[in-house]
Amino acid sequence: MNLLMDVGNTRIKAAITQVDGLHELKPFAYDLSNCESLLSHQIDGLEVPQKVLVANVGGEAVADRITACMARLWRREPKFVQVPREWGGLVNGYADIRQLGVDRWLGLLAAWMRYRQLVCVVSCGTAVTIDCATGDGRHLGGVIIPGLELMQRSLNQATKGINATRTSDPSCKLGLSTDVCVANGALYAVCSLIKNVLADLESRHGEQPSLVVTGGDAATVGECLSTPFASRPALVLEGLAIIAEQE
Repeated sequence: MNLLMDVGNTRIKAAITQVDGLHELKPFAYDLSNCESLLSHQIDGLEVPQKVLVANVGGEAVADRITACMARLWRREPKFVQVPREWGGLVNGYADIRQLGVDRWLGLLAAWMRYRQLVCVVSCGTAVTIDCATGDGRHLGGVIIPGLELMQRSLNQATKGINATRTSDPSCKLGLSTDVCVANGALYAVCSLIKNVLADLESRHGEQPSLVVTGGDAATVGECLSTPFASRPALVLEGLAIIAEQE
């Protein structure tokens, strides 16, 4: 059994791998004050894993707390996965591979290993990231914009008259209140970006890319997409599982 962790800016998702596949644990929100205690509670009762693999974009302080937790509970040292130049035939397109977030790399790896064709991975979280790769394993790069909530928050902070409250059900249509206009505008922006990236990929490569959507706002974004897509909520964990199996 292996323990896998996807550590984001505000949430931790974890899973265990067994012979019958990937089994997700309940995700939880965290901050530095409660990270170690919440993680201990989450994994209490699990058998001692052979490996602990972590994808961490939460920073060094979070990594220190995870390391302390693993040492205290199991005397295991977690492996914090680093982004490589190449893995399994997928070649990192960044000139400086250290700049590519490990969550983006693992999500792209999982999607590319599944489809082995032109693929576009959209992660809808605090930021919206898009990464693309060709069928022969060339990482084409990507784009990053603020996520739905961050777009709305930035408008509130940078203007004096908007003060929008986030609505629970934004949609791609015109709004009749400021709150709805801001929420729907953010959703329009994300969906329009995805549409344009897909069109550009098809124009440049002569084939329709496979679209994979993940992240906390994936369901909201997915409702406004006209293009067929695969929803993979545990995409980063899937990437970790691939690496754990091969090492």
